Amino acid sequence: MELAPAYSSAEFVYRKQLLHISDLMTCQDIQRLLWLLKSIVPLAEAEKISHGCQLFEVLEEQRLLDCSHLGNLCKYITAIGRQDLVGSLGSAAEYSQTLEPASVVGMPDSPQDYKYRELLLRISDRLSARD
Repeated sequence: MELAPAYSSAEFVYRKQLLHISDLMTCQDIQRLLWLLKSIVPLAEAEKISHGCQLFEVLEEQRLLDCSHLGNLCKYITAIGRQDLVGSLGSAAEYSQTLEPASVVGMPDSPQDYKYRELLLRISDRLSARD
């Protein structure tokens, strides 16, 4: 029998928030996030992701997400049009700070790639709203 790791109260609340957000995300939300984060989440990892918690683990491994820095997650969720989930993250002060990505081989320009993908998502959403 494997025991769960001991978490501090802040870490417990953080994990609970991530689980709640993950449960509210649709498959389409996860696919949109994976597309948005294509230059950050390695393809081999992305192919295995079917649940939000799996994506959050990858973001933690890339040092883009932790219990005191929820800004990136807020930014990503907002970019896919799920602002309703941002409230689950807590106060604005809590998620205002972002983390820089861990250095990943072959991804020297990931911030530019992210901004380009974010723009394409907004254009797609506006075009879809017109239909």
